[in-house]
Amino acid sequence: MRKVRPHIGGLVPVAITRCMTKNAPKRVPCVPSVETPLFTNFQKWAGKKKMLYFSRDDISRSKPLMLPNFNLNGNMFAQMLQKPIRLDTLSRVKVPRAFLVQLKVHKLAVNNENKKLIELAPAIISGSHSSSSYVPLSRQALATMSLSQLLPSSVKYSKMRHFDVSEVAMDRDKLTTGYEEKLVNLVTDGLKELVGIFGDEADVGLENWDILVTYDERNSYDMELRQFEDLAGKPVIIIFNLRFLRSEELDRLINVELKTHEYGIILKIPKNENLIKFMYNLIAFKTC
Repeated sequence: MRKVRPHIGGLVPVAITRCMTKNAPKRVPCVPSVETPLFTNFQKWAGKKKMLYFSRDDISRSKPLMLPNFNLNGNMFAQMLQKPIRLDTLSRVKVPRAFLVQLKVHKLAVNNENKKLIELAPAIISGSHSSSSYVPLSRQALATMSLSQLLPSSVKYSKMRHFDVSEVAMDRDKLTTGYEEKLVNLVTDGLKELVGIFGDEADVGLENWDILVTYDERNSYDMELRQFEDLAGKPVIIIFNLRFLRSEELDRLINVELKTHEYGIILKIPKNENLIKFMYNLIAFKTC
């Protein structure tokens, strides 16, 4: 009995089904007709330290490269991709620093009870430090990685002073729960500071790449990228839903005291950049 091959033409594009046949001609993929840094003049900025420009001053200096303005100044994801590249000690892949947690090594007093010489602790704000490592922005990763994976290479392979694992203090709860609690406090305090600013403010219109902060129990998504078709200009909005924190205080701040839109609070980059960064880190860390 002849085997019947299921028809998949309705599941994949026609171009792909043609390529699956034995004698199908080779097709050269077409570049989409959209303006994006990934396609437009890619050869002029690829591999360079900084060729994606954000401000008007930067764009005016880019005339020799003839790069267009991609309007990335208020784009949260573009801001994150612009950050310095660091090595993720878990995957051994180099990624922008905004997607990682920096772990810093601190020297301890010699007379501590456990006779530990150094301590490994997470940094809320990344910065230059002589001995530090970077790990994924994930609670699960921090909870499962071994101490040897978390230690910076400068500590493990130092020719000046070698530290044994037994000499390193690491509080696993401080790495996970403590880091999360600090982010929650920073987000809550940051929203409280806006009460005096947003308190008497009328409803604010949504613009492209604005951050809409909500506390919506009916929505199961913690982060969304949504295009509002019914608004002028059809803006693309990033939505942060903080309902996963189960906080009555945040519920009141977002839905009552600070509400500047029908659904919550509107934040903008670079005006509210630090608060937005703390919110993103909290959502990513808590849910990954």
